[in-house]
Amino acid sequence: MEDARRIPRIAGGFLVALILASPVFGQQDYVGRVDAFAGFTYLNSPHVSLAEKGFHLQTGVRVVRWLSLGFDYSRSTGDLTLTPNLLPDALAAQLNGEIAALKAAGELPASYALVVPASSTTQTFAGGPQVSFHHFKPVTIFVRP
Repeated sequence: MEDARRIPRIAGGFLVALILASPVFGQQDYVGRVDAFAGFTYLNSPHVSLAEKGFHLQTGVRVVRWLSLGFDYSRSTGDLTLTPNLLPDALAAQLNGEIAALKAAGELPASYALVVPASSTTQTFAGGPQVSFHHFKPVTIFVRP
C-alpha cells in the first residue's frame, strides 16, 4: 500500500526534473549558411505497373537564421508495359475492333494481344523559400510555402 502512494510522487518528481532540464537542450547554437542533400528517390505508379528509381538533389542558402532560399531537383526512370485496358474506353473499343478484324482476316494470330513496352523519365524542379524553426537541438522544424 505504501509503495502505491510513492509512485505518483516519484513520477511527479521525474516530470519536474525533466521540465527543469529542458532549457539545457534549448536552441541550436550553430546554424550553417549552406545546406545540401543528395539521396535516392522512388516513384511508384501501380495503375500502370511503373516503378521509377533515381536521385534527388537539394541545396539551400540561409539568408537569415530563420529563412533559406533553396532549389530541389529529382530525376527517376523506369519501364512499363502499355495495354489497351489503360486507354480511354472509346479508344480501347476502337482498337479492339480493329484487332478483331485483323484476326478475322488472318493478318494477326488468334492469340495476339497488343502490348507496347515503354520507358518513362520523370524530372521535378522546385525552388523557393523555407522558413525554419531552430528551437529544438535534435530537430529543425521547417515550412516551405
